[in-house]
Amino acid sequence: MKFSLFCCLMLWVVSLSAQQVYRWVDSNGHVKFSDKKPQHITDENLKVITIKQKNNFKSLNQIAKDRGQTISQQQQDLEQLTKKNCDVANYNLKLIKAFGEVSLVDQDGNDVILTELEKKQQINLISKQIDIYCD
Repeated sequence: MKFSLFCCLMLWVVSLSAQQVYRWVDSNGHVKFSDKKPQHITDENLKVITIKQKNNFKSLNQIAKDRGQTISQQQQDLEQLTKKNCDVANYNLKLIKAFGEVSLVDQDGNDVILTELEKKQQINLISKQIDIYCD
């Protein structure tokens, strides 16, 4: 009993703690992320992102009650959001296929032109979004 209480307490403490995520750009220009500090990257080339989180798990019934809604209202909201995500994914797929050269804005606000491989990866990602959000 004491051991299970200790385990629950430790899980709660861990859920309240901050997480660190490490970000760097490799020699090929690809942005990499890890929850473990890479040994081969110098500190000046490494960005540490701290994520503070508190795990507030609530049941669907509790969320509905907190919002003054019923489950059916939440289901309708979820269906509307799913339809919107489906529409956005289909629009993005049409858009990326319509142009030969595609550029995205990186986190620094710079335009980055996608290589053919990156474009195919984006198309695959969008296709997976369509699989998830569209019937």
